[in-house]
Amino acid sequence: MKRLFPSALLLLILASSTVASDEVDAGLFTVDRSARALIHVQAGLDDDSLDQFALGRSFFTIPWVEAPSATTARDGLGPLFNANSCASCHKNNGGGAASTQGGKSLSRSIVIKLGQWVDALSNQAGFNGGFKPDPIYGGQLAINGTHDVPFEGQVTVAIDSRVFTYPDGRQVTLLKPLFSVAQLNYGPLAETTTLHPRRSPSLIGMGLIDAIPDAQLIQRQDESDQNNDGVSGRASWVWSVEEKQLKLGRFGWKASTTSVTEQVANAAHNDMGLTSPLFPNENCTAAQTACNRAYKSRGFDIPEQRLKAVSFYLRHLRVPVSQSAAQKEGRQLFLSTGCQACHQTAYTTDKGVEVNPYSDFLLHDMGDELADGSGLTGSGLTGTDRQVQGAEWRTAPLWGLGLVKTLNPQVGYLHDGRATTVEQAILWHDGEALSAKKRFTQLTKKERDLLLSFLDVL
Repeated sequence: MKRLFPSALLLLILASSTVASDEVDAGLFTVDRSARALIHVQAGLDDDSLDQFALGRSFFTIPWVEAPSATTARDGLGPLFNANSCASCHKNNGGGAASTQGGKSLSRSIVIKLGQWVDALSNQAGFNGGFKPDPIYGGQLAINGTHDVPFEGQVTVAIDSRVFTYPDGRQVTLLKPLFSVAQLNYGPLAETTTLHPRRSPSLIGMGLIDAIPDAQLIQRQDESDQNNDGVSGRASWVWSVEEKQLKLGRFGWKASTTSVTEQVANAAHNDMGLTSPLFPNENCTAAQTACNRAYKSRGFDIPEQRLKAVSFYLRHLRVPVSQSAAQKEGRQLFLSTGCQACHQTAYTTDKGVEVNPYSDFLLHDMGDELADGSGLTGSGLTGTDRQVQGAEWRTAPLWGLGLVKTLNPQVGYLHDGRATTVEQAILWHDGEALSAKKRFTQLTKKERDLLLSFLDVL
């Protein structure tokens, strides 16, 4: 399908750069810009729905414990896990910490996926080529274990430092994390296993993103770059564990998950070791004897009712209103540099609500410096009709970008948390985003600051 031409996009973004006041009144959005901005429930919910929201919030925020426990409603943590609650990786429902800020230990909000490339991998989705988990450690390294189960390993980070110089002579230091693993308790990783760091994303507007019809996303792809703008985003079709069919991926760094519910179940399984109807087996590999012998709760750790409650909670959080109307010059520079080619607005949900996430939710080649070789999808073994390449990433939504440091002062940017500022994140762009980055770097410092100020009020 042919991408919207820049002129049409410009008109759309100018027309929709702020949220209409009637949408705020409808209770889907909030003007709160404090650290509590992402915790407000949407208005208009009946009592049963409010109860569902409160139930989901409790299972999202309160830590899980090891089974067996007197706290049977939230036991079942592990046997292998990274964190004991959703909230521990999503402070104030925001994104994870930077990986390059120093300190003795890496934040739990950054996990290490593990994968081995294979030339041919057959599964329900019927695709060729992709990744499979490490035979001993599985698809994600667990840094914690229950009292009788050794953790899998620990993560260490070295920093590659370099200096970027603008045409006007100003310099910015860029940091790249180099991840490695140590204290491996089950032997070495397979020789062909590679590491794929993932920072926890902000949880803004998940329900509204879920409600954008597929057709609106598909019509914005331009895989063969028919309009010659150098941008050739493509949709990611992934196997839905929930619906047992190929569906359009829209969540995750690789657009590898198709719904909020599946995203919740996947994180619960990989990050906390919680079983659910979508992921019924413990996250132990056959080689991990202690993990397989550990006590198992009867039934699912997070049954369908609780899984749906957490999903309901995330789907019904309000979205912060952009204050971009006060940043007209910065918005114009955002458009003129070409950032809008990927960070798009003007969607209409299946209920007729206009939303402006500043993303096309498509996969784009972002260049070798950001590549990690990963083709892993949400479940670790399923994939797309055309395997996701290491340099391909889903366009990150920018709504709420100006709030991220308010929500989490240690927040990082990009998939591995390498950037500590939005400016650094922009300077890491390459591949399909190279032209836009070059136009940004060729701006005067005053113009760059205006553009960054615009992003700071989204």
